[in-house]
Amino acid sequence: MRESEPRIARSQRQGWCVRLEGELTTFAVYLIGAALMLLMWWWLFQSPGMFFKQHAQKRLQDLDAQKQACIDKALTHARLVDEVVLAMRKPMQAVLQLNGRVRQRNDLSPQVVMYLTQANDAVAHLQTIVNDLLDPIHNRTHGDMPLLRVTLLPCVVREVVMQAFDWFALRCQQLGLNYRCQLDDDVPEQMLTDAHRVRQVLINLLGNAVKFTQEGRISLHVSADAYHVTFEVEDTGVGIASHQQAIIFERYAQAPNSQQERYGGHGLGLSISRQLVAQLGGQLGVVSVLGQGSRFWFNLPRNPTISAD
Repeated sequence: MRESEPRIARSQRQGWCVRLEGELTTFAVYLIGAALMLLMWWWLFQSPGMFFKQHAQKRLQDLDAQKQACIDKALTHARLVDEVVLAMRKPMQAVLQLNGRVRQRNDLSPQVVMYLTQANDAVAHLQTIVNDLLDPIHNRTHGDMPLLRVTLLPCVVREVVMQAFDWFALRCQQLGLNYRCQLDDDVPEQMLTDAHRVRQVLINLLGNAVKFTQEGRISLHVSADAYHVTFEVEDTGVGIASHQQAIIFERYAQAPNSQQERYGGHGLGLSISRQLVAQLGGQLGVVSVLGQGSRFWFNLPRNPTISAD
């Protein structure tokens, strides 16, 4: 019995040592695993983070370079526009002066006088548009449209309407179109508005009607109520599909390729017209049926306030 007791004690000590060695081995394995996990987490999150950070910094540098290139390009374009506009003003002024001198002659027929008057009005209208490019307010925008200067002054409604209407009389005569203008009796003789801008909108609308009408008629109708004066340009041209009527007032909105190739245009006239009408405090819209024609209308308040919208 006495000899077996030390043997049992030694066996117990050896068992404890084996278990301790196993536990230490397990702990070492866990410790190595934890270290590997930490290394893996660092590789997954720190290294890619540094990579993405460097990529983002490079991307920002590229964007800054592109932004500066765009600014330089815009400044170059602005300088070019200024130079071209300034170069155009003197020839236009010379044309107006020569036109005025010719119109002073007494041996001119009424038809020649009409042509000279239309040429004078056309150059004066072009001069207004050219002056817009040099106007400081043109650099301000509302949305994606540049603001145009609007000046409210008393003007004779019939005079403004007929100046725009007469622009296309000869062209409509050549095309064999029934071209007519009607001012209702309730239209005021004068109204407070910007005559140049109203004429510009009418010219845009009448020009589109002439461009898209090959036969039939084009009419300009002016009516009024207690609050508004309404201008309507109606034609029997190609018309506009219903799904396109929502986008024709957007900048650079174009007709389908077949019409674009046939009629041309840049898709700016209607967007500019809507902007001008909005600045004058009115609204511009369209009613059209494809293949039957269109009716563009806009109204202006009798007691206007200038709007930046």
